[in-house]
Amino acid sequence: MESHSTNWPHWTIEVPRGADDEQIACVMQAAADAGALGGHVDSGRLFVYLPREQAEFESIRLVVEREMQRLGWPAADWTLHALADAPWATAWKATFTPLAVGKNILIRPDWEMDQPAPEPWRDRLTIWIRPGLGFGTGRHESTRLALERLEEVMRPGIDVLDFGAGNAVLAMVAAKMGARRVLAIENDPQAIPNAGENIDLNGLAGTIELREAAVPPGPGEGLFDLIVCNVIPRQAGPHFKALSALLKDVKSSVIYSGFLADEKDEIETALREVGLEPCRFTTEAEWGAWLAGPGSGAPR
Repeated sequence: MESHSTNWPHWTIEVPRGADDEQIACVMQAAADAGALGGHVDSGRLFVYLPREQAEFESIRLVVEREMQRLGWPAADWTLHALADAPWATAWKATFTPLAVGKNILIRPDWEMDQPAPEPWRDRLTIWIRPGLGFGTGRHESTRLALERLEEVMRPGIDVLDFGAGNAVLAMVAAKMGARRVLAIENDPQAIPNAGENIDLNGLAGTIELREAAVPPGPGEGLFDLIVCNVIPRQAGPHFKALSALLKDVKSSVIYSGFLADEKDEIETALREVGLEPCRFTTEAEWGAWLAGPGSGAPR
């Protein structure tokens, strides 16, 4: 494509059916981190705007392509297009508006930190998020389910493990609700910096321990009153037994989300097999969450 002083090069990526705002945000942020100048969504298409230097296109494409593959999106047509100058650079931010979750949680983008919260939500507990490669802006149903259950069972002074922390939104809610200790574990090295940014934004660097790891901690590192896990079953299931062994006592709880509602019985069986007693199942759209506690056969 020939360069023109009044045109901006960009890719147009078809957003797959079923993709939510959080997935779109991940693709946009991946592009921005790799050097793209911005983007926005319109009529089911994601526009990714590129710098004028064509030498940078390939490296940006590879990063975006990798993120799309991680999310399960189909391959894109990387044909370049041109668009006349327009105020598009920050247009994508319009998709990240304040989000009320549960009875008292409000998730807001960090660029609104100098603005008051919308009137109906001024008294809510605010979590500041810088959208990035970490999963968990609250737009996805599994994240909302986990947040709602966390709000219900959370009490001050307890120890909390967030396994599969993503951008650390669950860990941050626990910390702001008075947890004594919060350990956030995430195995994606691309998500860790974003989680760290969010923890710092919320003034929680001294409260939350962020760790890059693919497995839960050992019992020798301490036990927990509450474990939250928002991870797809094929990644979480192999760790159910290790997680159940980290519960302190019969008053402890596990919140597991990240699975489809029609997998309810399969997940219930898997939890029982490691000594956990599923006690409450909730759904939103096609997603489900189990709240469980130690059963009589829980390994100790």
